[in-house]
Amino acid sequence: MKIKLVDKTQKENWNKFVSHSTMGNFLHTFEWSEFCEKIYGQVWRFMIEEKDKTVAVFFVYPQVLKIGAKILYCPRGPVIVDDALISKKEIFALLNSQIDILAREQSAWSFKVDIFSNESVFMDLLAENNFTKTRHDLQPRHTLILDLRVGIEEVLKNMHTKTRYNIRLAEKKGVEILVDNDRVDDFYSLVRKTMDRQKINLYSKKYFTELLKLPFAKLYLAKFEDKIISANIMIFWQDSAVYLYGASDYDYREIMAPYLLQFSAMQEALQNKNWFFDFWGAAPKNSIGREQNWSGFTRFKMGFSPDAEITEYLGTYEKVFEPVKYGLYNFVRKIFRG
Repeated sequence: MKIKLVDKTQKENWNKFVSHSTMGNFLHTFEWSEFCEKIYGQVWRFMIEEKDKTVAVFFVYPQVLKIGAKILYCPRGPVIVDDALISKKEIFALLNSQIDILAREQSAWSFKVDIFSNESVFMDLLAENNFTKTRHDLQPRHTLILDLRVGIEEVLKNMHTKTRYNIRLAEKKGVEILVDNDRVDDFYSLVRKTMDRQKINLYSKKYFTELLKLPFAKLYLAKFEDKIISANIMIFWQDSAVYLYGASDYDYREIMAPYLLQFSAMQEALQNKNWFFDFWGAAPKNSIGREQNWSGFTRFKMGFSPDAEITEYLGTYEKVFEPVKYGLYNFVRKIFRG
């Protein structure tokens, strides 16, 4: 088994492997790695082979803290072959040794990873390779996935009564749905209002501009009386549609445009044979930590499928290379954040 650093010449092979793996997801496509390269300045793409057969791929990009220290991150990866006969233990050992080398070269304080799986075998492998669970997850650990294969009429029937009512209300009030990736200014204007209202920091305009250049990303906008009042960024990849980002004008909350936006995306997903609609984050009952603040939008999402079960993944794990420095940084950060 060997590991190698790959470039754009392996794009087709990379994507073919990711699309055929049960661990494959849009965050580990070659296109997403190119997007990360534009935003974060650098990526490292690795491919693990056994007898000239690809058995795993993963890419890493740097996140620079405000104090200048570097964290390495592998989003929703690695993606590993489904073949039970191929040793996942050996794959992880090789991956781990490569991460050690990269972290040393980059003087990184830690390496973070959130595997797209909920299988306990990966939890064991992470522990064996000196990874520990982080306090906060970088990607949603819990989410709500709606099965659209029952058809749009059945989907509507299964919604909460209030959700169906709000969809029809938005239609009755004349809300128009547009799909236009060039209207990033409209989306970012809504993002700015959301950040100001909730006193949070999200991504830059450049981030969303580059994201909407991806072939599987679409910007949905809700127009009311010649004004964009709500918008969603959707990802359509393989058999899934993912509600990645959303923003709306709080002054128009009574128009119920976000409900119609979601329903319109579901209709397109069905047309495209994206059978599973992932709401990208939902809090289970009795949540702790950051998910305690998700109750509002979880209720909104659950309205589309009240009986659906919450899907859980392993969450974010990390391997720390500078425990004293990193520990002090996190301690001070926790004090100032409260």
